[in-house]
Amino acid sequence: MSYERRRLGDVALKIGSGATPAGGERVYRRTGVALIRSMNVRDYRFTQEGLVYLDAEQAGKLRKAEALPRDVLLNLTGDSVARCCMLGAEELPARVSQHVAFIRVKPDKADPAYVMYALLHPGTKEELLSLASQGGTRKALTTRMLENVELPLPALPLQRQIANVLSSFDEKIRHIAQMNEKLEQLVRVVYAQWFGSFDYPNAKGKPYRSSGGSMIYSEELEKEIPEGWIAGRLGDIAAVDKGKRPLRQSPVKTEKYRYPLVASGSSRAFVDEALYREPVLVVGRAGTLGVIQRCAEACWPSDNTLVVQSDRYEYAYQLLKDIDYAGLNRGSTQPLIAGSDLKRTPVALPPPDIAEKFERMAGDWLAACERNNKEAAALAAARDALLPKLLSGEIDAGTPGRARVSNLIET
Repeated sequence: MSYERRRLGDVALKIGSGATPAGGERVYRRTGVALIRSMNVRDYRFTQEGLVYLDAEQAGKLRKAEALPRDVLLNLTGDSVARCCMLGAEELPARVSQHVAFIRVKPDKADPAYVMYALLHPGTKEELLSLASQGGTRKALTTRMLENVELPLPALPLQRQIANVLSSFDEKIRHIAQMNEKLEQLVRVVYAQWFGSFDYPNAKGKPYRSSGGSMIYSEELEKEIPEGWIAGRLGDIAAVDKGKRPLRQSPVKTEKYRYPLVASGSSRAFVDEALYREPVLVVGRAGTLGVIQRCAEACWPSDNTLVVQSDRYEYAYQLLKDIDYAGLNRGSTQPLIAGSDLKRTPVALPPPDIAEKFERMAGDWLAACERNNKEAAALAAARDALLPKLLSGEIDAGTPGRARVSNLIET
């Protein structure tokens, strides 16, 4: 069975691109109306990482870029072009930047979640990436291109059934992400207590500073640190190198292209060899600054990233979260940070026994995150294998084949 193909423009109320406020980063706020940028749009999911906000005045000037619940978002430019997700009500009110398209479907013609999954179909993704590569040096899509993309479109009830099957996988993946977030928050609380307040356990198991531990003033760090600690640089405990541009890549994972290509915002493609096989921390270097990704398995960090390696992996990870990357920006037209500047970042270095104790404790908690990530990856692989079969009609979500799908979801 195959489904009728329809132009996206025929089933959409609106396909629009957003706008960027005058003044750029100077008008960003910590609260207010969210401004959705390309870094917030990942395949299958929206992320609040790097989310910025506008005040009421700036948001009022961007009314035409207003996002609504269940709008489908798709990146229009750059390395993350064609990434796609659906917006939830919890992210509103919101505006969309000029690098992101919003697709609002006719409710009597299409289901928004189904349209998102159809745009993430490997064949459609390949088509979008091909369209984005036409013309200039920077990858870009237009709303007109999106209007003319054809999608398989079964009857509306079947669209919803297909979307429900696939979203069952995504719900489990989101639940795992929430568990990991709680574990990371726990590590962060301990890190702040030990290395921010300096209330790590002393020889008697009591909080060091609160129990009267001796402190000395560090002129280099411009603050007090415990006696026995030293003022150093990130480069004292970590090697920082620039990623590389791969010779070959694929937008989808295959037996040959199985290593993730890690870009400044996320893993966006796959390559046929690994640049690193040991755990590394990958930091956005160009375009999207300061997004930190833990890569526990073999990967290839792209040339718009910095790669951090350290025997104190967990401590380095927490230190990287503290850095003001905007303050390290050297770019004029595009944000850019240099590895040499990152290595020179001042840090307080604890004695080896304290560092090792934190490394073991944080390592145990975050190892649970890695196990969870493997489970999430298995669920994502099952979803990705099902998606083209459901959208082609090879598996019918509305017949006994649904039972087979349900079994996969439960495992």
